[in-house]
Amino acid sequence: MQMIQYESQAISISVAKGNPLKISKPEDLAGRSVGVELGGFEERKLKELAASLTAKGLKPINVRTFDNFATAYQALRAGQTEATVTIDSTGAEYAKRGEFDRALSGLFPTPVALAMKSAALAAAIVKVMNDMQADGTYGKLMAEYGLLANTQPFKINGPTQ
Repeated sequence: MQMIQYESQAISISVAKGNPLKISKPEDLAGRSVGVELGGFEERKLKELAASLTAKGLKPINVRTFDNFATAYQALRAGQTEATVTIDSTGAEYAKRGEFDRALSGLFPTPVALAMKSAALAAAIVKVMNDMQADGTYGKLMAEYGLLANTQPFKINGPTQ
């Protein structure tokens, strides 16, 4: 499998408009009720954060899981939670719509890659991605969706490397 890392998936903390609780760092979630979609990267990272805060002697996070992000945001809108944790692109979209503020973003970055069997196809994609990075198209695209862009040239990682 030829792998090309194209972004770093990270999470955002969304809050009510105006950020009334002044959430500015992960520790500010201690003792708060926080919604998250059940079963994904975001839930795992939120639970890891909750455990690390408790280990530091801070109040536990009340992690509330929901079937999907939309329901987690509905709970925030209804005041049933005080923050919502999502992937950056979802948090950015809700902020762009003006519904919520993104208090934090870019937390816990984890590589995301394209995978393909064909080495020739992978090489062609790397060339295009590097061209897009050089002309600024890649950075604009990533910024539009609130994603963490690669800052290094693209390359193939895989069995031939």
